Amino acid sequence: MFAPLQVKSAYSLLQSPLKISDYVEAASKMGYEALCLTDVDVLYGAFEFFEACRKYGIKKPVIGIELNMQGDGEEEPISLLLLAKNAAGYRNLVKISSNKLSENSLDPHDNPQTCDDIKDCLDGVAVIVSPESIKVASSPKFFKKLQSNGAKLYLGKGPQFSRELLLDAYRIAETLKIPQIALSKVEYLKPDDYFGQVVLQAIDADERINFDQRMSGSEYLKSPSEYQIDYKNAGMETEFGQTEKLLSEIDFWLTPSEISLPHYKFQKGVAKVSAHDYLKRLCADGIKRCFRENPDKIDIYQKRLDHELKVIHEMGFEDYFLIVSGITQYARSVGIIVGPGRGSAAGSLVSYVLRITDVDPIKYNLLFERFLNEERHEMPDIDLDIPDNKRDRIIKYVYDTYGSRHMAQIITFDTFGAKQALRDGCRIFGLTQAETDAWSKAIPFGDKMTLERARRESQRIRNLIADSKRNERLFETAQKLEGLPRHFSTHAAGIVLSDQNLDEVVPVQIGNDGYLMTQFSKKPVEKAGLLKIDLLGLKNLRILNTAKDLVNQNKASKLDLEQIPLDDKATLELFYNAKTEGIFQFDSYGIRQAMLKIRPENFEDVVALNALYRPGPIRNIDEFTARRHGRKTVSYPAKVLEPILNSTYGIIVYQEQAMQVSSKMGGFTLGEADILRQAISKKEHETIERMRVKFVAGAQKKGFSKEDALRVYDYIERFGEYGFNRSHAVAYSKMAFQMAYLKAHYPAEFYCALLSTVIGNVEKTQSFLAAAKKRKIKILAPDINKSSYDFRISDGGIMFGFLSVKGIRFDFIRQILAERHAGGYRPFKSLDDFMNRMVERALVDKHDHDGDAKKREKIAKSYRPIVETLIYVGAFDSLEADRSQLLNRLDVLVKYDQLSMSVPLLESLFVPSKKNVKKLTLDERLEKEKERLGVYLSAHPLDKYSAFAQGIGASSLASLVPDQQAIVLVRIREVKKIKTKKGDEMAFVSCIDQTGEMEATFFPKQFLRYHKGLKENAELLFYGRVQERNGLSFVVDRVEPIEYIALHFPNTITIETKRQLFAIMKRYLGPIPVIVEDEAKQTKKMLDRRFWLKKDQKMLEEIGELLNRENIRHVKGDPG
Repeated sequence: MFAPLQVKSAYSLLQSPLKISDYVEAASKMGYEALCLTDVDVLYGAFEFFEACRKYGIKKPVIGIELNMQGDGEEEPISLLLLAKNAAGYRNLVKISSNKLSENSLDPHDNPQTCDDIKDCLDGVAVIVSPESIKVASSPKFFKKLQSNGAKLYLGKGPQFSRELLLDAYRIAETLKIPQIALSKVEYLKPDDYFGQVVLQAIDADERINFDQRMSGSEYLKSPSEYQIDYKNAGMETEFGQTEKLLSEIDFWLTPSEISLPHYKFQKGVAKVSAHDYLKRLCADGIKRCFRENPDKIDIYQKRLDHELKVIHEMGFEDYFLIVSGITQYARSVGIIVGPGRGSAAGSLVSYVLRITDVDPIKYNLLFERFLNEERHEMPDIDLDIPDNKRDRIIKYVYDTYGSRHMAQIITFDTFGAKQALRDGCRIFGLTQAETDAWSKAIPFGDKMTLERARRESQRIRNLIADSKRNERLFETAQKLEGLPRHFSTHAAGIVLSDQNLDEVVPVQIGNDGYLMTQFSKKPVEKAGLLKIDLLGLKNLRILNTAKDLVNQNKASKLDLEQIPLDDKATLELFYNAKTEGIFQFDSYGIRQAMLKIRPENFEDVVALNALYRPGPIRNIDEFTARRHGRKTVSYPAKVLEPILNSTYGIIVYQEQAMQVSSKMGGFTLGEADILRQAISKKEHETIERMRVKFVAGAQKKGFSKEDALRVYDYIERFGEYGFNRSHAVAYSKMAFQMAYLKAHYPAEFYCALLSTVIGNVEKTQSFLAAAKKRKIKILAPDINKSSYDFRISDGGIMFGFLSVKGIRFDFIRQILAERHAGGYRPFKSLDDFMNRMVERALVDKHDHDGDAKKREKIAKSYRPIVETLIYVGAFDSLEADRSQLLNRLDVLVKYDQLSMSVPLLESLFVPSKKNVKKLTLDERLEKEKERLGVYLSAHPLDKYSAFAQGIGASSLASLVPDQQAIVLVRIREVKKIKTKKGDEMAFVSCIDQTGEMEATFFPKQFLRYHKGLKENAELLFYGRVQERNGLSFVVDRVEPIEYIALHFPNTITIETKRQLFAIMKRYLGPIPVIVEDEAKQTKKMLDRRFWLKKDQKMLEEIGELLNRENIRHVKGDPG
């Protein structure tokens, strides 16, 4: 029984391309009975390794680590190979790995170890020293250190080592009486996989490699017989036998453990009682709310509560509920909202009365057994949703409560996806940024996109691959990287808790934020027996929390989200009319189309839509809609089931309905019904058939015929497969309803909160700003005396925050706010005052209270580009409306002799001279805003065409939907030309309007016809259709210039003048639209097509004489 002892997998990040599953499967086929895994410092792959060994019939899996000691090879070894010989050895490996990786958060591996550091963790561990870890010396000192601490030492040998190293090793082994064993190294599966290792290591070191080199390595997995021949030829048969002997002594399997629940930590001042008694006490207090709200159902609530507490006690989960309840209580105590619930936990009355959830399970007919089933003894799963910007605070509470060695976050591994693999490949092959972008943009959008799928679906990818041998090699290399772990990060939600020190249970390491992090990812960490709690940070809860706080700051009455009426008319109208952009889970185009079909009229309809618009259940939407609107008859598989299915028109929409039907007709307990529900969901056919027999027997006992019972069971099986968790649907629909309520009743606060979550996302910012403007909400520029970090409410409008301004450092924003509020609110009086105070603050921050003129000038000049940006976006408009004057004055203020003066003196000297200052044109002003804010703020270049666009029926970019034929009025930002495989030119044109940005596609025929007019800043009409492929794009069929005649009717115009005007117009009818702006009516609209005019100078002169020249204009769009 032989195996290579030093095996490095892909979990030695960026050092090996060896996937554990591939390694174990290949080894099994080669006839291995024993296998080793020894990644550098870590045990990331331990569970995966043992499970793969079990799957492929490996009898003796051996787990170890290659511990990078970072020694000098004499006092301390360079590295040691440590193998767990038994369970005690494995526990010691866990401690050694944890100690190594728990000190340096910047680089956990950079933590030199000494023999003293590991001396107490060597029981049950085989310590193997490689000749490469020894500095050539008479007798390295670390050997005696290890031997004195009882280490079972081995010296590794192999034909791969140099003669010099082997002779030195032999001498040391003989002197110290250390057994010598065969030490073979495996770092990839096949010889030609060596290039993959070179690529990974180049990515890690940020080095360039020659794509054309072909490499074959020696550290691949050979068969046992090949290794035996190698060692025999090298005269090392004894060492080969010693390795077999060592492997025979190893006896350890890593197996899943039962979950060990930690105990709830009582707060100071709370008398300690048993968890059971304390939970009962808290529930007795919490249930009073239900009694007050439902005085006619007290017995129902009490009976349900007693039942749930009994089940929780019998299953031993009291501490779990108390721990989670403690987290939600803390959150609410510090003003952090908690989501209404997630998953099946909303089906528990105990969760509701403890305020873990905010959904009454009895009111909404939710089932406890869907959450916790005593007939299927599994850990309940209570996940908490919290605002994503408050998650750190909740984590700190748990950390402080349970202790640094008892709480950890969970590791996750980010793997090479299609784009990342290509980008990294481009970098190490030395491609330019433009070439890299071309590869990246050629990858189609799509869920779980792979490189092979991209090759099939993207002509651009196929063209790139065919372009050169280098590109072909690049794609081939990227495919080898795809799916390998690239780096670790922290799981977005999961934390674990333990009564024991965590490093006695699982290997841990330090995370970037200073908290411990398990080395096992989500699934293995649960198998290790730790309690996992998901604390998911949701952006939508941040929106809710922020909007609620904004409402309560600006309104006299205080808004309580939990008290929002779920029958509110204005809110339901949003759902009915599908006006749910920006609303959690109801925002997408697809669900809004479904909404227009279903037309929700009450909260139950909203819940049903939420459940139906899921993969699988979505196929029932048309049937549900037809029954709801009377186009199909509502029928039930049996009359007795009508009370269960009437709210969903006879269709099983929810898993809980399938459970209730099983109970009502088949006589199942709800626990048995849940087992059936799970079996249907997982397609466990054996269980389904066994339960079918039981269902039919139970139905017959209740008086139903066998035929009816089988028909209903088939119905459960058919619809139950696509049923959705009602508890989850109700909870998340409630969160969505709360957001919609804010949108309906407090739109300014809603959009303000929404915009603060998309800072940096220009497309969404434009879209939400356009929506806010439709609601007549003012959009205000940043203000140096009012703005903060995020968007805020000011004078009833939404004001930009400083974080939205590109090019302003966070620390500078912090300095602005600190200076503005130093010693109370002290607004800036002028640009001069601002510059002087900010320079003074910078000197104070540097503890330089006597800064000379040169220091001041240096600081002022460093601030100049930032202040210039603030001027361009309007931050100083409230102090001086003329931005040109401010820019001129800024040039003066950065001179040291000006800044060395006092503010009063500056103000007395500064009398703005407006004569010689070049004015910013409106277009210049708008472009500067766009450049620095990402959006046009004062106006939009296309605003002047609004009446024209409306008159010709142009659609806004934000309103476009797939397959729509449309006209759009746009401004071109960029034209990207490419060649098709046939060599024809086509183009992708980036264009904008007031609502957003979109790419327009010109295929060769259209590009040939219209290419001369496709210029940057050109304003044009595009006719075409919307295509959904890698996002929405507009496929252009036809292009027309913007052209119209604009007539202005002043207040003084008479009916006679209008009659004369139309008499003139009749003589010049033609194809050019006419827009009339009527000053008296305050309207601006396009005349009917029969009044359009032709281009004629004489006509313009005649109308000009009648109305005055300034009241007629022949308008043309900017050609660019």
